Amino acid sequence: MGVKLSSFIFVTLSAISAGQILLGMGYIFVLTTWIILHNICQIDLDYKQRGVLIVARKERRATVVLYNRIVLLLLNVAPPLYSVALFMLVGCAGVIVVLNLMSIKMHGILPLNIYILGPFFSLGLIIVLNTVLKCASSYEVRTKDMLHRWKNDTQLVASGAQKEHSRRVAAMRPILLFMAVWRTNILPVDIKFMCDYNAFLVDGTIAVLLTDE
Repeated sequence: MGVKLSSFIFVTLSAISAGQILLGMGYIFVLTTWIILHNICQIDLDYKQRGVLIVARKERRATVVLYNRIVLLLLNVAPPLYSVALFMLVGCAGVIVVLNLMSIKMHGILPLNIYILGPFFSLGLIIVLNTVLKCASSYEVRTKDMLHRWKNDTQLVASGAQKEHSRRVAAMRPILLFMAVWRTNILPVDIKFMCDYNAFLVDGTIAVLLTDE
């Protein structure tokens, strides 16, 4: 009895520690993608406020410089970032499928304190991944709308001596992240990708269940 009680306590404490680690990792990924999205929104807000408060073109062009800095930052870290993100998503998909299988098939086999880890970790991973993918897929939507307004702003895209700046603004593109193997882009991270990824998790779980039968 004492051995079983000790095992129960140690396994429960291990589960709590693992949950804290998972939660911490989730915070890192969620905060990183959210901070970038927040900065993009702040640049757009700053652009609007400068347009209302300050008419000088050079003040509005400062927001373009800030946007380009974010683009350059993402370009510099793109190869390792995209590769790590791809392998992370594939690995998490495999873990989620296994946890779903554990939640469905082993409810009468495993002790409660171990069985509950399956749905808990599966739900936690799904929430974290969907939050990250939602923020990442919002980059393109947000920046596309923002650049559309910039390119149609006569004060920002000036004529005459500002033709060079006008061409720079016209050449700017929305921020779109990719799943890639180093510099080989495979899939764009957009709303469709997020939906397809969730569908893949469901299909993978069903396929494993049918195979196990």
